[in-house]
Amino acid sequence: MSIRVKIVALFLILTGIFFMVVTGVHKLYIIPHFNQLEQVEAQRNIARVLDVLSREITHLDVLCHDWAAWNDTYEYINDRNQAYYESNLKDASFDANNINIIFYFDLKGNVVWSNQFDLTEPSEGTADYLPSQWYQAYPGLFEHPSTDNSITGFIVSGQHILMVSARPIIKSDESGPIRGTLVMGRVLNNRYKGELEKIAKIPLYLWRVDDSSLPSGIVSVKNKIYESGQMYIDNSKKGSMHIYSSLRDIKGEDRIILEAHFQKEIVAQAVEIVKILTAIVLIFSCILFIMLYVFIHTMIIKPVIQIREHVAKVKKTNNLMLALRWDKKGEIGEMSRELDLLFDQLNIANIANEEIQRQLNSKHELLKKMTITDVMTSVYNRRYLTDIAQSEFARAKRHNTPLSIAILDVDNFKKINDFFGHQVGDEILKSIAVLLKKATREEDYVARYGGEEFVVLAPVTDHNAIFRLADRLRGLIEENEVEIEKDVFVGATASFGVATYINCNYENVDELLRDADDALLKAKRDGRNRVHSLQSI
Repeated sequence: MSIRVKIVALFLILTGIFFMVVTGVHKLYIIPHFNQLEQVEAQRNIARVLDVLSREITHLDVLCHDWAAWNDTYEYINDRNQAYYESNLKDASFDANNINIIFYFDLKGNVVWSNQFDLTEPSEGTADYLPSQWYQAYPGLFEHPSTDNSITGFIVSGQHILMVSARPIIKSDESGPIRGTLVMGRVLNNRYKGELEKIAKIPLYLWRVDDSSLPSGIVSVKNKIYESGQMYIDNSKKGSMHIYSSLRDIKGEDRIILEAHFQKEIVAQAVEIVKILTAIVLIFSCILFIMLYVFIHTMIIKPVIQIREHVAKVKKTNNLMLALRWDKKGEIGEMSRELDLLFDQLNIANIANEEIQRQLNSKHELLKKMTITDVMTSVYNRRYLTDIAQSEFARAKRHNTPLSIAILDVDNFKKINDFFGHQVGDEILKSIAVLLKKATREEDYVARYGGEEFVVLAPVTDHNAIFRLADRLRGLIEENEVEIEKDVFVGATASFGVATYINCNYENVDELLRDADDALLKAKRDGRNRVHSLQSI
């Protein structure tokens, strides 16, 4: 496959991936996210409507309480005086308080006085929102366990839905005994529904559950409303969202369904924005691709194809004298000229040089290792330890950090050599070297100082730590044994001398080594197989 085909294929693949990603993000994130936003906004609007209804009922209840807890009303239930009627029960009172029904009942539930008033057509006066004897279906209106009892809610009657409030008739000071019940109501007519639609900014519909002419869609969602906790959202329609909420009457029964329609404007705008952005990105990508392709083809693809054909020709003819003879500038031209001159010779030279360099590096590493390590034990030798000790001492002095050293000497090593032979002695030294490397930190230095002496140099280690380390090493050496033949083991012990540089207590590393060596001699004199220090622990 040629380079130009690969570039075009790559662009098409990337474009396809881009569209798949955009489609996936659109379906899996953007649409659900904006649907959720739309749904939350719709629920807020419905909540505002329900809140307005709740506040209207509360306002009606306050008005009903003001009239019921009034001495004049309290007296009117007994004497039906005309003065009370003239002052409070005329049509103007209905209009002024925006109420449609007023019912006065005595303690036996008999109507003392009532009127139903049409606020939309005041000239017609009396209306028939509630049938006669309607209150017999709501005996709870007259049950008042206390003087501050309040019964509020909705009443569905025929084609009408009313907000009502019932209050016990008591004295102005909120005392009894209760003489009856006052019921006030307000009809949810088209004018009031229009005010609710202005608040919600959406079309609203109020449906009576027992209405035989309910639309089939309302009937089908009625049970879903109750199952979902008095609110159900139908999001199945493409361009709109329907929300249904249940309203209960004063008996606590679900008798009314509030329906609201929302156009999915947020989702529609999001989809449109995604389409526009996708189109813009696609157009820009195509323009950029064409520009890049022309540039790459002119500057790279075409020269590379010519070089490839030249290489193929050289390979076919095995004639290294063939030349492109380009006068092009830049990297491509330089590459063609170098290719003409050094095609095969350079590869051979590089291979030869790499082999020589590999051998030199290997020998250099081997020499370096031989110069700093003890041949027999494979730990550092004395010369390297001397150099590194000088360096670590200078660093400890510069940073004011402790530097500790432990010198150990294998006890009675000459006797071991004399009794078991030098080969056994060498094996013991090797095993001790391995033990020291394993038991110390990576940043510590272990060196063979000479003969059967070893040194552990421990940077950033205080005196207590080096003393504990030396004692642990002493115990490990004491437990260590070398098998010289089947089931025959030989062990050894070691004496240690330790010293620590801290707070400039030594001028140079030689003094530090001298104190450690003196401490070692004291350990030898005191019986061997022990750790000594000339410093206090």
